[in-house]
Amino acid sequence: MVKQHVRYKIGDGRSISIWYDIWCPEGPLSKFISKRVLYDARMDVDASLSSMIQEGRWMWPDGWEERFNFLERFYVPNLQNGVKDEITWITKEKQLVAFSTAQAWKDIRINWPKVVWRDVIWFKQCDPRHAFILWIAIQEKLMTLDRIAKWKHSDNLQCGLCKDGKECHDHLFFNCKYAAKIWTSLRSCFWRMKEEKSLKEIIQLNAGFRGKNNIGIVVNKLLIAAAVYYIWQERNCIIFQMKERSEEVVCSLMKDSIRNKLLSLRIRKTKIVINVGEQWNLRWVNFSYVAA
Repeated sequence: MVKQHVRYKIGDGRSISIWYDIWCPEGPLSKFISKRVLYDARMDVDASLSSMIQEGRWMWPDGWEERFNFLERFYVPNLQNGVKDEITWITKEKQLVAFSTAQAWKDIRINWPKVVWRDVIWFKQCDPRHAFILWIAIQEKLMTLDRIAKWKHSDNLQCGLCKDGKECHDHLFFNCKYAAKIWTSLRSCFWRMKEEKSLKEIIQLNAGFRGKNNIGIVVNKLLIAAAVYYIWQERNCIIFQMKERSEEVVCSLMKDSIRNKLLSLRIRKTKIVINVGEQWNLRWVNFSYVAA
């Protein structure tokens, strides 16, 4: 993958192999000229070597240009004493630029298609812990019981939160009675949200909103990530620690985390900012929220 992007620029020729390095557009000469041909031409090369060094230019053995037509299609560089050889880089757009790791990363990495929900998870104000769990949950990669059963046989797939239904991503984060109560409790805190029927619908709705810095949208995204994070946390507490908390306690923890995040933001005064502040018992003072 890297070789197709590397091109050597000849200076004095001391650190470049004429046969194995890519310094001409056709590729390394070893691709076209075999060792047998090179061996047969050794006498011609030895005879002309001294003149090549003195005159600072390349000379092909007799008959090579007729035998290998591609040698006539590119400029043969002159050797320049005191000028170091350089490594250059050919971009995906076939432009010759100076080598840098940043450019190499852009050209070599696989550009996966962008997903519509990326901005719902990763944004400036996000909580990294909440965002990470939401990112995995959206891809349905959390170790729910239905996924574990694929490699570890188990007859018990019962949801640990509601004790009713098979534990899978769709059930756990929305259809579960425990989770449903949490979403119902949080509904009044959302900005311009309808009664969506699944987590995917909530994600799609917020992905379609315009205005990434709208405080209402920011609150929505914080709430979504917090809800998924705390539902997953509560599920793990029940399974591994045998501890249970009520929906009211979990909702209170979520709202406290969102409120603390809002207190840390630096925002301009707008009508939406004022309305959101009143909803969370906050007031705007000098580009930030303070407790009302």
